[in-house]
Amino acid sequence: MLKVRAKKTVMTREHSLTKSRCWSLMAGFLLVFLLINNIPLVAVTTSEPVFSFEDTVKDLDLLALEEYRDKLDNEVASMMEGKPLKQWLLDFIRGDWKFNIKEIGESFLRLLFKEILANSNLLGKILILSVISALLINLQTAFSSSVAQMSYLACFMALCAIALSSFRIVLGIGQQTIDNMVGFMTAMLPQMLVLTAGLGNINASAMLFPLLMTVSTAFATTIK
Repeated sequence: MLKVRAKKTVMTREHSLTKSRCWSLMAGFLLVFLLINNIPLVAVTTSEPVFSFEDTVKDLDLLALEEYRDKLDNEVASMMEGKPLKQWLLDFIRGDWKFNIKEIGESFLRLLFKEILANSNLLGKILILSVISALLINLQTAFSSSVAQMSYLACFMALCAIALSSFRIVLGIGQQTIDNMVGFMTAMLPQMLVLTAGLGNINASAMLFPLLMTVSTAFATTIK
């Protein structure tokens, strides 16, 4: 009987030791599991970079547009208020670009008055020739018909020469304006497409670049 009791006591101790070892292993596994789950939480709490339009605009290469702006006339360049193009873009994005109708109207009238003064010589010539032609028509009876017709023809040819000269100047201005427009569009397309791609529309940016380039070039060639 004593041997049986001793065996039972030994078995009970071994069973208790086995249970304690199992609980220790479970506690160890639980601790490891909690440590592993805490690792991603630390990674999530790290700050992620925030997209900013200001940083995107500052990284844009606007050298071609700056050169184009430097080629503008002094009257138009004065309206730019001496601001760089990047500052204009940032003001437009922030909503600080104010549209003043009164200022635009005053600028338009000022430019119109300057153009009239610049072409006053041509307007004076046309006015004088028109008055002389009207006088010759009214004085046809005082001279012979051949003299009156020759004088009238001379005035008419002078008016045609002035008109043709002005038309040639207008054609040159129109052609130069079209060249400047195409150059401006070509210089502006890359920056616009970079902004489009920055908003996430990468496929649209890749498709629009060759399309817009082809359309602008074809439009300029057709008008020329």
